[in-house]
Amino acid sequence: MVSIGLAAMFLAAGAWTLSELAASRKPPERSTGALRRPAVRVARVSFGPFVEPLTGYGKAAALRRAQVAAEVAGVVAWVSADLEAGAAVLQGAELVQIDARDLENAAARARAEVEGGRARLARTLIESAGTEKRLAVARREHETSRQELERSELLAGDDTVSRQELDQQRRATLLLERQVLQLEAEAAGSSARRMSDEADVARAEAALAQAELDLERAVVRAPYAGRISARFAEPGARVAQGAVLFEIIDLSRIEVPVALPAARFGEVEAGSAALIRLSEGGEVAWRGQVARVSPDVDAVNRTFNAFLVVSGAEQPSALAPGAFVVATIDGRRFEGVAAIPRIAFVGEQVYVAEREAGKDAGEAIATPRQPHVLRLLPSVALVDAGLEEGDEVIVTNLERIAGGSLIRVAESAAGVEPAAVQAIESAEQAGSAR
Repeated sequence: MVSIGLAAMFLAAGAWTLSELAASRKPPERSTGALRRPAVRVARVSFGPFVEPLTGYGKAAALRRAQVAAEVAGVVAWVSADLEAGAAVLQGAELVQIDARDLENAAARARAEVEGGRARLARTLIESAGTEKRLAVARREHETSRQELERSELLAGDDTVSRQELDQQRRATLLLERQVLQLEAEAAGSSARRMSDEADVARAEAALAQAELDLERAVVRAPYAGRISARFAEPGARVAQGAVLFEIIDLSRIEVPVALPAARFGEVEAGSAALIRLSEGGEVAWRGQVARVSPDVDAVNRTFNAFLVVSGAEQPSALAPGAFVVATIDGRRFEGVAAIPRIAFVGEQVYVAEREAGKDAGEAIATPRQPHVLRLLPSVALVDAGLEEGDEVIVTNLERIAGGSLIRVAESAAGVEPAAVQAIESAEQAGSAR
């Protein structure tokens, strides 16, 4: 019984305490201000031409790169101080000299052979000319003797010429004929010797030309202006013909083959605008045009190459052979479209900020629209209907609004170019981080 009484006493005390607290509580203050509206950013709709930017990756390469080898064997006699990796050299600069004493001796022997052959040929020509003259005289004498023989044979029938005189004329004509035949044989021999001597002279002259060329090749020059990328020649070392002495790169023209999706084949052509960045999101290092486009598609990687050629003063110092770059190239051109940031879409619809007449300039109502999307790109959707010029499409705080929501336009991003889209996305990320 005592326990029940204590329990009743404690319950009564608790009830009294709760009633006192309720009596002392003040009613909540009501706010007389306007309802709080979510702040949004918008992108203004603008219809016009749009060129689809295609992003690809490539590796820079020098159009000219050569390993310069020794064209003659020998001992390296001298190496230029400019023959060091990274050094710039001019076209024709002497960089390596190979000991040329053996080559000089070979050239001297070749010159002597040429002079000896020419002397033999000159003697043969003189002899041949003499033989030709004697042959011409012998032929005239033989012709005269033959005519005299014919006349004697006619007169022999009239007993005007004796038999003895006729026989003498016949013997004389026969001797002259033999002399002509002998001289003709000598002339033929002279002609053969002349041809042989001429061939000997030609061979000697060719050997001399080769010896002089080898002598010239003992001095190794830069084939074009560029930079030395590697050196292999050392003074005193014996090198064989074909041994690589140094490697040179022509940095005046750098080519970048950029791999693009096969689905965009035919949309890029020579002359399409292009730019190069040395890293994702980095500064633009070069602006120019596509030099040429590969005529086929890589079936394995499902890509095709667009070639960019960077030359002369256009070349950034960091664009070296072997460097990987990010390229943006103009693709297909669309007319009469508006590029809407993809972050503005909720499903297939967007929200447009409609300003309220007579209200503060920043106050608006979120109105849903369902635009017709012509093409989806990585960061924007190309719309050709369903929106009006100048509409303000909401791009932030979409999770806090619905159709008819009251909003406050905090910032207007005029235009929807990719750069503006990136700025909007960056601002949104910064806001989320705060």
